[in-house]
Amino acid sequence: MKNKKAVTPIIAWILLVGLAVAMGAFVSNWAIKQAQNQAQLPEEMTEQSEYCESVAFTVEDITVTDRYGAPDNYVYLLELTIKNRGLFTLEKLKLDLADVSTTTTYDCLPPSTLPTPSCSFSPLSPKESENTGTASVTINPPAGSISLTAIIKPKEKEILCVMKQYTLTEAQIDEIGPKITEYDAIKDQPAQ
Repeated sequence: MKNKKAVTPIIAWILLVGLAVAMGAFVSNWAIKQAQNQAQLPEEMTEQSEYCESVAFTVEDITVTDRYGAPDNYVYLLELTIKNRGLFTLEKLKLDLADVSTTTTYDCLPPSTLPTPSCSFSPLSPKESENTGTASVTINPPAGSISLTAIIKPKEKEILCVMKQYTLTEAQIDEIGPKITEYDAIKDQPAQ
């Protein structure tokens, strides 16, 4: 009888040790994967910062090119003249439009029918003769803040250069209102 009672604690002990070993293997596998992922992050961030250091662009001019919608609630199409002063082609732009209560983000993609995308932009080369292009943006005034962030593609992967964001100055934003008023005056003139 004593032998039969001793078998049960041994089986329990073996099951307990087996469970502990299995859990240890699971946890160590998870920890190894996490460590590998964390090791890749600084490498990616270093690569991004190296490339983004060579990104520079400015908004040289803002022109009102069209309007649509109801007269009491027009939406305007602005053309931003952008100068690429960096070393990489600006593949895309990310646009942030902010007013008092919300910020809306758009990806400026190659031109298509506006206003469906609220921003369009063709890749802009850094070459001396071809370094000025335009981004077309639809806004519903008043705009509180307009920011553009460059997206480059130095290799196969696109990089969003957050540290190289260009925010229109207050003076540039203030110029939009009179340009809209001037555009409306021209558009609202009776046909002769």
